Parts: sequence; structure tokens; C-alpha cells
Amino acid sequence: MAWLVDVPIEEFIREEEWGPDGPPKKGILSHAEPRFTKNDVPVRVTLDRDISDCARFVLAIGGGEWIVSQRFKDLVESLEPGVNNFLATELVFSKGAPAKEPYHFLQHGQDLDSIALDRSDHKEIDRYDGSKAFLLNFKNHSVVMDKSKTKGCHLWKEKKASYRDFFLSNELFGKIKELGYRDCFQPLICDEVFL
Repeated sequence: MAWLVDVPIEEFIREEEWGPDGPPKKGILSHAEPRFTKNDVPVRVTLDRDISDCARFVLAIGGGEWIVSQRFKDLVESLEPGVNNFLATELVFSKGAPAKEPYHFLQHGQDLDSIALDRSDHKEIDRYDGSKAFLLNFKNHSVVMDKSKTKGCHLWKEKKASYRDFFLSNELFGKIKELGYRDCFQPLICDEVFL
């Protein structure tokens, strides 16, 4: 089994401070390629209010982008080292208090094409570029994935899915639950079968 996860977006306003080369690629971290460098993301993100403990673990900032804690990065790296791209940023909370641990913009490293659309509940939509994507039914969902394509993967996005959708392996989601952060995600079970 795998998990389709969403992270609730908390209400805050952010101010981004860019280095001398930014912001050339803002808003496209929801793609695995091209790989970005530290110059492609803000060097500092300041929030106008405090955030929950969940958001201090993984913070959804919209547009399919996450800022993740060092704890989240360490979990992912323990399972698939070097696959994903973690781009350091300084996170500053309300009243100018800097975060006590390092934070990173997450650029996932794998775009898979593993969902069997003919066996999954979905709604087809048109993307801005004219291609097709699908939205998964979050209430009565049934998602079937080809295990031969997901085997060994722990964090990924699907090529035809919504840009916001992240997928996690059962092993990675289990480690997140062990740390007590299961409630930070809105998870949906996906069946993995060999097709």
C-alpha cells in the first residue's frame, strides 16, 4: 500500500527574501526536473504569525510546494538518500524568532506514471498547457497503483496527477506516524498491485 497525502495550508502571510540571482523559477518546485539550486528558492521565508507543530514539521505553502523540517528530511533521506532535492532556507516565525532547526524547500526527485486510471476513481481535467491531468476522489476513493513502478520509491508525485498531490510509501508514512505526525497529513490509502 502507498499513501496519497495532502497537508492543510495554514493561514499566514509570508515574506520571501531572495538572493542576488532570484526569483527566476518561483512556483515550479512541483516538478522533479530540472533540478534546482539554492539560487532558485528564497534564502529566507518570514511568516507573519506562529504556526502549528504540524506545520513546523512540514509546511505547505501553496502551489504544490512544501517547506520541510530537518526531521522530515532525515526520514526521507534514511530511506532514499540523494533522490530528492532539499534546498536550504531560513524560516523565521512571527516576531522575528528564527526556527531552531534547519528548513528546506522540497523538490521531489521522482515523477512516476504508476496509477491505473481504469481502476481508480478520478476526474479528468485540462491543464494550462492543454495536457490532461486527473483529480482523485477524496471522499470515496479507490486508487490502484502498479507496484512494479512504485517499488523502492518512498516520496514521489504522479505525472498525470494534480500538482499538489504527494505520494508516500507505507514505510515512510509509518515512520511519520511513529514520530507522532500522522495527524499533520490528510492521508488516503492507495492499493499497490503488480499489473
